[in-house]
Amino acid sequence: MRIMVTGANGFVGQHIVSGLSLNHRVLALTRDLGHSFPSGVEIRRSPDLSSDSYWGDMLNDVEVVVHCAARVHVMRDRSLDPLEEYREVNLRGTKSLAQASADRGVRRFVFLSSIKVHGEKTSDVALTAADTPNPVDPYGISKLEAEQALTEISHQTGMETIIIRPTVIYGSGVKGNIRRMLSLIDTGLPLPFRGLDNRRSMLSAANLVEWVRSAVEGSVVPTTPLLAADTTPISTTKLVEKLASGMGRPSLQFVVPTAILRGVAAAIGQRAAIERLVENFEVQPTVEAFPGIAARLEPSETALEAVGRAWRASRR
Repeated sequence: MRIMVTGANGFVGQHIVSGLSLNHRVLALTRDLGHSFPSGVEIRRSPDLSSDSYWGDMLNDVEVVVHCAARVHVMRDRSLDPLEEYREVNLRGTKSLAQASADRGVRRFVFLSSIKVHGEKTSDVALTAADTPNPVDPYGISKLEAEQALTEISHQTGMETIIIRPTVIYGSGVKGNIRRMLSLIDTGLPLPFRGLDNRRSMLSAANLVEWVRSAVEGSVVPTTPLLAADTTPISTTKLVEKLASGMGRPSLQFVVPTAILRGVAAAIGQRAAIERLVENFEVQPTVEAFPGIAARLEPSETALEAVGRAWRASRR
């Protein structure tokens, strides 16, 4: 099967290309032609993702598109009109690619959306695929609008479309909050997260590859978006423990009341960051969409230790 992967040089795209190239012919679209990919992967320069993207002959003989490229979520976005900028890339750029794919006879379009279409936190009940989306920022809004546009194109053209809403993704080469946590643990200083019993669903890069592989290869096409996550949520306390274990460091944590953590974070302009560490965001993954996938997903604790080991190896 010939599969085109957009955003192939990004953190997520790299893992997906590596995973799919084991059994398929992969065309990796990247803006960095100097990036290294597994042997046998075809590499092409990607056009900018926008309403007027020109895809040329890139879609020739492609059976499945896995669309990872996006304007990613940015903390403290200083754009004059963030929503418009997200829409140009994540909505209109995605529509351009999907329509071109349908016109060229692509059979299936797999779209990596985001759990952010459901907002930033959950209560005591896990989020399910049946829950109504409630995006609270421009990134989440643009991703939800892209989902709606893809559904319309699918109905009009008959191109199979599978939408995956991943939770926070972690793995070797991770960036963002997980990378910052690794850096904090690496200082050897005690961290104020002991006793946090929150429940946050995350997704290892290896498990994401399993979700994408199932979407690419499966004979059944889910008709509604899928929530992709590891099978069990994890607390911030346990997150630190497992990363530290993989790094070969002790898990040095102490107790600070949540109210104080929030107060200090607000005072230094880091309220949003601390909320992601203390709030619940639990997701019930849609494993029933792909029979057998639950047994193929690695435990989050094992995957987090592997991230810690990869971090330690990269520092040698």
